[in-house]
Amino acid sequence: MPPGASRYRGNPCRGLARALSGREFHHSDQLRSRVELPRAFAYHRDTSVRLVCTAIGPTSSGWASAGSFRVCEVDPEEVAATAAKKALAAANPREANPKPMTVILEPAAVAELLGFLAWSLDAKAADE
Repeated sequence: MPPGASRYRGNPCRGLARALSGREFHHSDQLRSRVELPRAFAYHRDTSVRLVCTAIGPTSSGWASAGSFRVCEVDPEEVAATAAKKALAAANPREANPKPMTVILEPAAVAELLGFLAWSLDAKAADE
């Protein structure tokens, strides 16, 4: 846990989020149930945590994300270090010749893109 997070003993997620000001932190706690009277009843409870960090430099930026079902499994220092490392690696970009290139995206980037795509896949948009 980052410094300051332990002060919020009542809700570790809130403490973590406050200690990480300037970053994006999501926590979800869901209860899903299904009832089919008169015999069947089922429920499932789950949680999820996601931390996103963008490091911005003079000529570049770096992005990193981590997620888990448990808050204690997300390491904010590792996420920040990864974002900073990517920003440093992308510093002082140079112009590339326009030509077909193979691009390999990391899993977190693909998940982010698919998240945006999922919201645009509706019958009305496809029909129009």
